[in-house]
Amino acid sequence: MPSKSDRNHKKITAADIARESGYSLTAVSFAFNKPTRISTEVREKILEAADRLGYTPDPGARKFAMGRQLAIGFLLPQEADSTMSNPYILGILRGVVKVCETKAYTLSILPPIKSSINKAIQNAAVDGFITVGLTITDKIKQNFDRRGLPIVTIGGDITDDITNINIDDEAAGKLIVEKAIEFGHREFVFVMLKDPIYGDEYYKSSVMQRRTSGYKKALEENGLLWSEDRVVKVDSTISGGYEAAKILFEQHDVMFSCIVSSADIISLGILRYANDTGIDIPEQYSLVSFDGIDEPFGQYNLTTIVQAPESKGQLAAETIFELIDNQVTASGSITFPFTYQKGNTLGPCPLNILDKKVYHE
Repeated sequence: MPSKSDRNHKKITAADIARESGYSLTAVSFAFNKPTRISTEVREKILEAADRLGYTPDPGARKFAMGRQLAIGFLLPQEADSTMSNPYILGILRGVVKVCETKAYTLSILPPIKSSINKAIQNAAVDGFITVGLTITDKIKQNFDRRGLPIVTIGGDITDDITNINIDDEAAGKLIVEKAIEFGHREFVFVMLKDPIYGDEYYKSSVMQRRTSGYKKALEENGLLWSEDRVVKVDSTISGGYEAAKILFEQHDVMFSCIVSSADIISLGILRYANDTGIDIPEQYSLVSFDGIDEPFGQYNLTTIVQAPESKGQLAAETIFELIDNQVTASGSITFPFTYQKGNTLGPCPLNILDKKVYHE
C-alpha cells in the first residue's frame, strides 16, 4: 500500500482502488457512479479502500460516467436583486437545497441572462429546472423541449405537459376575501404583482388570474362588484408595497377599508408605510395577504394564506429528481395544500365606512 507521503504526491486512480480493495475496475466504477449495480457490502469495502488511499472522486469524471451534470437549475423569473430579497423565495430555496444535499447535487441559481429567460435555459449545465411564478410561453417551452430536460414550476401554468406545483389559487383568493367580508368589509382594493417584461418577452401571471377569479367569486356571492379601478400593480418587494400604499392613500380616489395583497413581502412594505404615516392597522384599515413568510414586522402578525414555502420547495426538488430518474420531462400538476392564518392585521370594518356603498350592486 502506498505510504502517506506517496499519496500526498500521487493522484489516486480507480486502478489503485481496485488493487487495494481486490475488486475489478468495473466494480469500483459502480461503487461511485451506479451503486445499485453492486451489493452494499462490496460498495462499503471499495469505499473503505478509497478512503485509506485518500482518494477524492474527480467531479468531471463522475459526471461523464453518470451521463449527468449533477446540478439542478433554479430559474429566477426576475433579476436576482428583486427575487432573492423575498423571504418566500428564500423559503422555497431552503427546501430545494435540503433535498439536493441528500442527492449530492449542486444547485445553480439562474437569473435571466441579459433580461432573457430563454438564454438562461439554453446555457445552463443542469439536469433539470425548478422555477417559481413563471408562465411558460411557447418560446420558453420550445427551449425546454430542445434541451429535453424536466422542469417543475411552482405557481405556474396548469398544463398536462409541464409539472406544476400550485395551491388552489382560486379557492385561496375566494377564502381570503370571504374572511374580510365576515368582518364587515365591503370596500376592497387589490395589490397585485406586475407582469414581468424582459426585452420583448412578456409574461402574464396565471397565478394572479386564478386569484382574481377567486376574488370576483367572493365579491359576487356577497352582492359586490369587481372593478379594475381598485387594482394596483407593483413589484414583489418591500419597496413595491410601500409604493402601493402611497398610491392608495395619497393618489387613489376610491374608498376602501381592506387591502388584499398578493404577497407578504408587499404587505411588509404597506405596513412600513402605515408605520411611517401613523395609519392604524387594523383599527382604520385592514390588510390580508398571501404566502405565510416568517417575517414579523413590529407588532404586526399578518393575516394571510400560508403556502409553507420550504415544504413546497422540498416537494419540487423531490419531484424533479423523480423525473430525472425516470427519464421523463413531465408528470402532471400537483395541488399543494394551503391554510388560513389569523393574524392581527384584519379587524372589523370601521363604522364610518359601513354606511357608504361605493361599488355595491
